[in-house]
Amino acid sequence: SDLSSLRNVFVAGERCDPATLKWLEDVLPDGVRPRDQWWSTESGSAIAANPAGPHGDLGIKYGSCGLPMPGHDLRVLGEDGAELAPGKVGTLALKLPLAPSCLAGLYNNEERFKSSYLEDYAGFLNTNDSGSIDEDGYVWDFNRKHRRDKALEIIDDKKPLFLMLSPECT
Repeated sequence: SDLSSLRNVFVAGERCDPATLKWLEDVLPDGVRPRDQWWSTESGSAIAANPAGPHGDLGIKYGSCGLPMPGHDLRVLGEDGAELAPGKVGTLALKLPLAPSCLAGLYNNEERFKSSYLEDYAGFLNTNDSGSIDEDGYVWDFNRKHRRDKALEIIDDKKPLFLMLSPECT
């Protein structure tokens, strides 16, 4: 196959582990850069990423899913809802208002949307992920928090995220 026009390989979804990124660097042709991105079903676009474009390479920190992307005001909150200092682990939350790509509700279930995403932290959408943001602004997403009682069914960081839209899904 002719891969001469390939410049980047984007790994999307949950954070990519450092060993996989390094493996990709080894097996991809010279000049092709693997780039991690962290999304959620609810975000509709990358919340944090190692972007490519005319601005040049911003640098990759192995184990980090990159920098918060435009439109996503990402914060790390403690259990009390207070914003945590760089490097401290807490809940990754998106400050309202949300980016236009984000989930605006659950079909026929506005109350479940509010209780699942908006009630834990006033003024924020709870991503149900734990992590930190370092002193350089890079996001370190550690895992999905277990929330069986909420609209999300999340077991651990190796299983997909399922959005529960109706009782038939549970």
